[in-house]
Amino acid sequence: MASGTFESKRDAQDWAATIEPEMRRGIFIDRSEAESMTLRELLMRCSEELLANARMARLLNLREPAFGPVRRAPAGE
Repeated sequence: MASGTFESKRDAQDWAATIEPEMRRGIFIDRSEAESMTLRELLMRCSEELLANARMARLLNLREPAFGPVRRAPAGE
């Protein structure tokens, strides 16, 4: 569930007028985690996910396609 803190009733009404239609249509995305995340936390999370993906690729030996290495044609061909 989405919630917010507002300086005025009008601000709260404007926010609700934007969010509630998204909820009814099923397209609402809760942004509260992203909005409360610091840059440091974001960078740490990205680096952890990149490391996990690199480890998985090595485990699955996905460095080259299954049909062999990809060779580029010389320029102009």
